[in-house]
Amino acid sequence: NSSGFYWLHDIYADHVASANGMALTAFGAYGYCAGQGNVAYSDVIEQGLSNLLTTCFQAAPVSTGQCRYNPDSNSNGLGIHILDTADQNYEMYEMGSVMTALVSLGHPDDNAPASALDGIRNRSYFNIVQDMVDYCAWAQTDDGVGRGGWRYSANYASSDNSASWWPVTGMHAAETWDGIVIPEGLRDELAYWVAYSQDANGSFGYEGASSP
Repeated sequence: NSSGFYWLHDIYADHVASANGMALTAFGAYGYCAGQGNVAYSDVIEQGLSNLLTTCFQAAPVSTGQCRYNPDSNSNGLGIHILDTADQNYEMYEMGSVMTALVSLGHPDDNAPASALDGIRNRSYFNIVQDMVDYCAWAQTDDGVGRGGWRYSANYASSDNSASWWPVTGMHAAETWDGIVIPEGLRDELAYWVAYSQDANGSFGYEGASSP
């Protein structure tokens, strides 16, 4: 629509970031991206990315306080996460699709709009994506049986595999940009969750190996 969003109603009304991230990524799957001038869909993609950055992103401090490793790979003290209007925050579900959209459709040296929030406005896509990676690292579950995974929101104190694969998907896409760093220690922590949630037959459960 005229705002640059694809879904603003029905079941997606509270989760526009993920819905629009996936819709935008579909353009990338067919070879379209931002900054192509008059090439088909370029203006649609640019407007969609601009509106995601302006209305769905927020910068937040990250620290090593409760973490088993340093999540702040660029040492700027910031992470970037998704603003979600739902009663229950589902930001970790949304991070992956939005990161993938930025990487597949944008360019590392593109800049966020001046109308975006503090910590995001006028920053390069590269730096935004790096801070999203750092936020995912900071948000990782630190203790208990869910150690190393993710759930609905940051530091949820438990994990499940419906949520955990989304940050991993986004960080996998982010690594395709030269210079993006996955904080050292994240993969080691993730290995705890993978081992805990995988059954001897090779399958993975929802909240653990024996969970449906």
